[in-house]
Amino acid sequence: MRRLAITVVSLLFLSCAREPTTPVATLAADVVFQVPTDGYDIYLYDVRTGTATQVTTLAGTGEFNPSFSPNGTSIVHDVVHSDPYFQDLYVTDVATGVSRPLVGGEGGNDGDWSPTGLIAFDRLGSLYVVPASGGTSRLVRANGNDPQWNPAGTSLVFVDATDNSVRTIEFRSGTEHVVAPSGINPAWSIDGTRIVYSDGYNLWDRHDK
Repeated sequence: MRRLAITVVSLLFLSCAREPTTPVATLAADVVFQVPTDGYDIYLYDVRTGTATQVTTLAGTGEFNPSFSPNGTSIVHDVVHSDPYFQDLYVTDVATGVSRPLVGGEGGNDGDWSPTGLIAFDRLGSLYVVPASGGTSRLVRANGNDPQWNPAGTSLVFVDATDNSVRTIEFRSGTEHVVAPSGINPAWSIDGTRIVYSDGYNLWDRHDK
């Protein structure tokens, strides 16, 4: 879970693999991050100009864990409300700031958008996928958290919920590979050959095979 990782320096690094592949309106934003403005809102930060633009404006909720769509025009993110409590995945249009619930993403956390039009997420300690347009979610693997797609959209890296190992799983075959015996917040390199993860204090990287 990356909910409270809000320092800009860390997010500049961790979001590299999620950088938009096409310009985002006139913002040319490179980083999404969350700011504690009466409940946490998501902002876009332009690393070239140093300007930040607020994207989410939902009242009375906290927005966390943003992930860009492949074309950079939308983000998927958590929405959390404390009273009454709920946590769901929403999709927000970057240009308009309009947010909508992702059907099938109820109770979801750590959504990540694939180039093939699927969103992977964890819910109650298991991995699921749902169409980015909304629909019925499908279980990918029990006992998994914090998924992220490889650049091809064919495999996920995640943290095993039973032993905290960092693993990959091929989406179609279900074949798994252990990347590291323990870790958190894994992410693929842009070319899909390496995986970076944290031990809580340091960053490490490994080949995914």
